[in-house]
Amino acid sequence: MRNYELAYIADPDLDEQSLSGLQEKIAGWIEAEGGKVLKVNRWGRRRLAYQINKKQDGFYTFIKVELPPTAGQTLEQNLRINEDIMRFMLILEEPAEEIPADEKPAEVKPAEVKPAEEKTAEEEPAEDKTAEEMPAEEEPEAE
Repeated sequence: MRNYELAYIADPDLDEQSLSGLQEKIAGWIEAEGGKVLKVNRWGRRRLAYQINKKQDGFYTFIKVELPPTAGQTLEQNLRINEDIMRFMLILEEPAEEIPADEKPAEVKPAEVKPAEEKTAEEEPAEDKTAEEMPAEEEPEAE
């Protein structure tokens, strides 16, 4: 089983009861494919970045699911057919690297700061001459 995140934008004309019904329908598709819903995050009505189907708003919902590898195609097909869903995206979540319990991460030590050594006058580079110390160039006279 793989972990996925399903994000979809539902039609803004739906009422609360229709949104709940749509969410249950999607959960039914997931369970029919042998997966399970782990977490549902409803953002509610938000303004879209650009118009979709001549609509400025949409209901955003994010669902974390666990699905078998072959179930993604069927789920996407069902989401594409449903007219209440304006856009959707199914993302495979990569598992985080697990560090075995017996291995501890290397401790990071702060860099040792050495005091700056004093330089003698001989070691110091020659200072740049400022504009005041440099001889002025002669400008050609305009005739």
